[in-house]
Amino acid sequence: MSYKLDSKFHDNMTLPADVPAKIYGEADYPVTVSVDMHSSVCFAFDGKFALEIPAHKAGGPYTMFVESEGKVTKIHDVYFGEVEDVQ
Repeated sequence: MSYKLDSKFHDNMTLPADVPAKIYGEADYPVTVSVDMHSSVCFAFDGKFALEIPAHKAGGPYTMFVESEGKVTKIHDVYFGEVEDVQ
């Protein structure tokens, strides 16, 4: 396994606007996440990774690219805006 995103990261998702967004999951190698020409890199630790992408203004859609060891995942129709905390 190079990486596996947490199930909350998927097509048509909304991330919080105006604050850095946390992206996380499982990984064995460094992971790069790119959205809207902004990239963040994280090294895996104990089989997990967590990183923040820069704050974005409300809007979209964007495509998020997640990459590690040659595996690339595209997450389509990513929006930034108000996110309800569902318990």
